[in-house]
Amino acid sequence: MEGIRNGYGTKTEEEISKEGLDKLTNIEEKKWMIKLRCFDEEHSNLYGLTLKAFEDLAFQVESQIEPIRPRICSHDEIVQCLKRNASCSIRCRPIMERYIDCIETFRVNIIKEQIECELKEKRKEDQKIVEHFLKNDSPSQYN
Repeated sequence: MEGIRNGYGTKTEEEISKEGLDKLTNIEEKKWMIKLRCFDEEHSNLYGLTLKAFEDLAFQVESQIEPIRPRICSHDEIVQCLKRNASCSIRCRPIMERYIDCIETFRVNIIKEQIECELKEKRKEDQKIVEHFLKNDSPSQYN
């Protein structure tokens, strides 16, 4: 088999045809990467995973929470991640999950506080009922 000279040495026809296949594979890989990027963008838009949608949602959630409590869960890290990974938002998933966990924990704590307040009120009412019963129902009435 006759070789072909290039700047790096001599290559056989088999090596050259193999390189052509590698280039084709790279082109195919590029095509698939473009398709995947399109799917990712379509998925992100469909499910509201765009940077604008996230910022809007974060603003909405924080505007509901801020009157009750100061800003607890910051979304700045997510925004930065989404800006860095605009074509692959899935990379920001761990940061988004931490943010969601923070919000959920905050919500659970608010609910716990509300339940504790309701229980205190209920105990006060029960105590008043017991005191009223004890005051009006003395043991001497039964003798």
